[in-house]
Amino acid sequence: RPATVAALVASGVPLHDADHARLRLFSHQHEGIGAALRGKNVCVATSTASGKSVCYNAPVLDSLLHDPNATALYLFPTKALAQDQIRALRVMLDGAATYLGDRAEKSIDVGTYDGDTPEEERNRVRAECRLVITNPDMLHVGLLPQHKRWARVFKGLKYVVLDEAHAYRGVFGSHVSLVVRRLRRISRELYGSDPRFIVTSATIANPREHAVDLVGDMPTMEDEDAIRAGCDLRSVRSDDPTSRSDRPSAESSEASPTEWEVIDVDGSPSGEKTFLMWNPPVREEIVAKRVKAERRRAVREEPRGKAAVAARLRAESSNEKVAAAAAAEEVNPGRAVGAAMRAKTKAGAVPEDARDAALVANVRSKAPRSSPIVEVAALLAECVRHDLKCIAFCKTKKLCE
Repeated sequence: RPATVAALVASGVPLHDADHARLRLFSHQHEGIGAALRGKNVCVATSTASGKSVCYNAPVLDSLLHDPNATALYLFPTKALAQDQIRALRVMLDGAATYLGDRAEKSIDVGTYDGDTPEEERNRVRAECRLVITNPDMLHVGLLPQHKRWARVFKGLKYVVLDEAHAYRGVFGSHVSLVVRRLRRISRELYGSDPRFIVTSATIANPREHAVDLVGDMPTMEDEDAIRAGCDLRSVRSDDPTSRSDRPSAESSEASPTEWEVIDVDGSPSGEKTFLMWNPPVREEIVAKRVKAERRRAVREEPRGKAAVAARLRAESSNEKVAAAAAAEEVNPGRAVGAAMRAKTKAGAVPEDARDAALVANVRSKAPRSSPIVEVAALLAECVRHDLKCIAFCKTKKLCE
């Protein structure tokens, strides 16, 4: 609708060249928005900076701009992502105001509810905001236990967005999945709302399975009533005229709004990618110390006595014979050296250079390597020194610093 188009244009989404009432979207954005508007639960798993936020901002703003009772909930794993998104939403609402006037900003108040939100602002968010941006921790300790104070939000809840869903893994992901299930149960059983979920993630191998694990199975409210009544869902659906098997497949898919629509084909343009596997170098100072220590130990453990003297004499005798044969027959010098080494090996001795090379190789294989953090910092600094645009991804704030 025009107000939604104006909001997205303000955020940088281009208009179609032939029709300025239409947006020029990437294919995955078009599919994601369409699926959400059809009532599907959507999982978008495309590459970084491919415009995934448009996939949820468009249907959410469209619903909020044209339904005065509709509300939405955005969940981000970090506060920084939430702050970036609220700035983008402010820009979009300014664009929507070109069609709706001041009613756009007044009717859709956006608020952040996290640990840094002052108490006065929290009261305002509860009382006025229709789009609440928070994180799983605050959802767990601030919204769900006090759901009566958030009744207005829960009653009109149309969309729940989980951005950067690939961060929800392991024990943390298990906890988040249980919190999301509590959110669904409270919304359905106490307030009669049935929100659609939009999950976005970086490229992962199993987006559908991850979304289902995170949000849970999505039966309709009618199916849940049938389950509580002890009915067989297959018999209930067979009696439902909308579930007949003689309907076209495309129409049947639209009649099942609780199914997940997975969009994992990235339609955004991208240049050539080169993947470089960087192996941190071995710490040479430690290698040198260990080689020196191993050499001293080898000298201490070198066999002594008559047996050792006899072995050395046999090796020297073999060398003299090979050298004499080479001089007499003018044999290739390289062959003579090889023959000498074979003779020494046969006599029970290992060439000094070969033994030392094996020692160094063995020590290097077990030596520690440089810290990946130090290597990334050095690479980043070198790239910046050459005026190259670069991003270093680190897990924690301390590593980023």
